[in-house]
Amino acid sequence: KLSSLVALQGLFAMYKASHDVLHKWSTTMKFVAIKMVILLDMIQVPILGMVSSGREECDLQGEALVQFWAMFLLALESVLMAVLLGMAYPVQELME
Repeated sequence: KLSSLVALQGLFAMYKASHDVLHKWSTTMKFVAIKMVILLDMIQVPILGMVSSGREECDLQGEALVQFWAMFLLALESVLMAVLLGMAYPVQELME
C-alpha cells in the first residue's frame, strides 16, 4: 500500500500548489472525490480481513472471502462515487 500513500501525498502536493490558480473550478470537491477512492481502497481490505476471519458458514475462506467482500463493496461504492463525481464535475463548468 506504499503506492497508495505516495499517490495521496502527490495529489495533496498538486492540490496545494494549484489551489489558488484553479479555485474558480471548485478543485476542493474534485480533490476530495479522488482522495476518497484511494482512501477506501487502502482501508477496506484490512478491515474486511479482520471482520471476516473466523467465519465458517461460507464456502469461501481466507483471502478469497476478503476479496469477494471487497469487490462487492466496490460495486456499492461505485454508485456513491458516481454521484460524488457528478457533483464534483458539473456540466455547467464545461459550458463556461
